[in-house]
Amino acid sequence: ERQNKELKAKLQEMENQVKSKFKSSISALEAKVAQLEEQLEQENRDKQANAKSMRQKDKKMKDLMMQLEDERKQAEQYKDQSEKANSRMKQLKRQLEESEEESQRATAARRKLQRELDEATEANDAMSREVNSLKSKLRGNPEPKE
Repeated sequence: ERQNKELKAKLQEMENQVKSKFKSSISALEAKVAQLEEQLEQENRDKQANAKSMRQKDKKMKDLMMQLEDERKQAEQYKDQSEKANSRMKQLKRQLEESEEESQRATAARRKLQRELDEATEANDAMSREVNSLKSKLRGNPEPKE
């Protein structure tokens, strides 16, 4: 009976040791599970933060692409306006040159007419002097009667 008690005591002691090891293994595993769960939660938070950041960056990229397209269109409009302005400027320059040529022709024609007028006036004055001279001679020398 004593041997039976010793065996029971030994069995009890071994069961206690196994329970103790089992409890410490369970505690270690529970701690490991808690750590892994915390790590998983952190990774999920990181993943969500990264997804949010990615969406924000995608939105910003789309906004920048739209802005770039708007600026490209605006640059194209400015280019068209510049070309129209340059064309208009060339047209006005041609018109100015034509007007200057017309003005020069008109000035030349006016000078020619002025010269002709001056010559005609001078010829008229000379004829008037000659007429006056002839009148004067006629008054001084009456014609002989037949």
